Amino acid sequence: SVRVLQTVAFPDIAYHVDGVFYGRDFSVIPRESLSDIAVDAGTHVFVKADRSAQGKAVAKIASRDLRGVDFGTIGDCVIQSAVEQHAFFESILPGPIATLRITTVKNALGGVELRAAFLRLGRRGSDRIGDTSVCVSVVDTDGRLDAVGYYHWHRLEVHPDTGVSFGGA
Repeated sequence: SVRVLQTVAFPDIAYHVDGVFYGRDFSVIPRESLSDIAVDAGTHVFVKADRSAQGKAVAKIASRDLRGVDFGTIGDCVIQSAVEQHAFFESILPGPIATLRITTVKNALGGVELRAAFLRLGRRGSDRIGDTSVCVSVVDTDGRLDAVGYYHWHRLEVHPDTGVSFGGA
């Protein structure tokens, strides 16, 4: 995502691809430098394996413990620093970082079109977004949220843990 979108706004600090470690700039780095890079990024990092749908293949690891991680069993992955959640999302539910999912398609003319966007919000007691998330549609290009969200196909007008409403946000 860093390379495609040409931004440093992502928390990526390193990559492991086909047994090789790469730095944020995609230059090859020695395995031994991972711990130093991770410690510079904070007390914990997140190792996200490819195809880690719904947070199932994501591990939170103390930066100092990164040396002992067996990347051979993880496979291709990104190593990311922790991010600080924006106050708006923190007001809905403190803790698990909210994620915005944007679905696009390639049209018949080769252009890219937006088809859907939704916000995934965590639940109290979980440290990440996963299959227990609350989903709320983004209804317009200004980023306004729908008045209703869904949790396991149940319609909600407020977050089930905090009572914060979605509409008009």
